[in-house]
Amino acid sequence: MKDPTCGYNKKGYNDANKEKILEVFTKKNRFETERIMGDFIEKNIDRFAHEINPEGKLLRLEREFNAGISFYGKSAVRIDMRLIFDNGVYIIELKNPVHTYTELRIGISQCMDYATRYPKATILLVSSLFSEIVSRLILQYKLDIGFVLVNKENMAFMYDVERFQNG
Repeated sequence: MKDPTCGYNKKGYNDANKEKILEVFTKKNRFETERIMGDFIEKNIDRFAHEINPEGKLLRLEREFNAGISFYGKSAVRIDMRLIFDNGVYIIELKNPVHTYTELRIGISQCMDYATRYPKATILLVSSLFSEIVSRLILQYKLDIGFVLVNKENMAFMYDVERFQNG
């Protein structure tokens, strides 16, 4: 993974803008499947972990973590990724959408469920495609969910998305 084209660092924003995000995170740049997306993040876990938590040391990565029984039935809830750092836990829902809005909307509800189960964890929705409505939902309802965009060469964070939505 290259240095993020659109990213956030401790000092503030890089020169991200809406046009760049829309250009970089398109269907032509998405992964073939969600599993391949997860494999890619796992292969580049040191870089990814540093980008989402620069002060933390990654201790463990868990894929398809069993979160227990669903609140509404007998089915098990599986979390795509759980990253355990020395300074906290990150729960990650991966989406590599074909139908962008529908799948990301479902991703937001999954993240809200995880936030209920794990109130001390940092919850991230990680997508290969951008949807403006998703970022607006997160902002408008002040959801404690981070929105991270990832493709094979770039990452962008909710900070960038919020910057062009608000200004």
